[in-house]
Amino acid sequence: MYRDREALENGYERWLWSAYGSAVGSAAVVGASALAYLVPPAAAIAGTGQVRRLGLLGYGLAVAARLSARSIDSGATPTADDVIDAFAHPASVLAYARLVALSHRSHRRGTTTWKRRPV
Repeated sequence: MYRDREALENGYERWLWSAYGSAVGSAAVVGASALAYLVPPAAAIAGTGQVRRLGLLGYGLAVAARLSARSIDSGATPTADDVIDAFAHPASVLAYARLVALSHRSHRRGTTTWKRRPV
């Protein structure tokens, strides 16, 4: 769909600011995603004792949720690529949060463009 990172960013930047009704709505969605998909692996890596165990449990549940959603969506057993994608989902959440922030910033500044034209 997009030929490179710049095209992808520009494509999402033009509309993502409006996806959740307001900046508060966007912050809520990004915050919930971070809580579900970023905090557990961070706790698993940086925590000790019970915090680490809870982080591993949370991360395992997040991966299982992604695989379950994929299986329900496709109607098939998850593939090896699906498993890799599920384990890498925290990186996707970070990328999405960045796109949301870029979109809101360009909307506030009035610099939103699409294919080099003002929107």
